[in-house]
Amino acid sequence: EYFDGLEVNSFHHFKISEKTLGKHLTPLAYAEDVSIEAFQHDTYLWVGIMWHPERESLFSTQDVRRLKNLFG
Repeated sequence: EYFDGLEVNSFHHFKISEKTLGKHLTPLAYAEDVSIEAFQHDTYLWVGIMWHPERESLFSTQDVRRLKNLFG
C-alpha cells in the first residue's frame, strides 16, 4: 500500500465523499474536511490522487517513494 499515515496538501475545491466514491473504490487519504483525497480500485491497479506534490518547495520523502512505487 502506498499511503501509510498520509498527510497531503489541498489546493482545490473539488470533493469526493464516501457517498460519491464509485463502486469498487477504496479511500486511501482524507483532507481535514473528511473529503477523499486519494483512492484505489479494489481489483485493478488504479489509484486516484487529488493533491499537488509539485507545489511543495521540497518534495516529501513519502511523495517521492509513493511516485517511484507507482511509476517504477
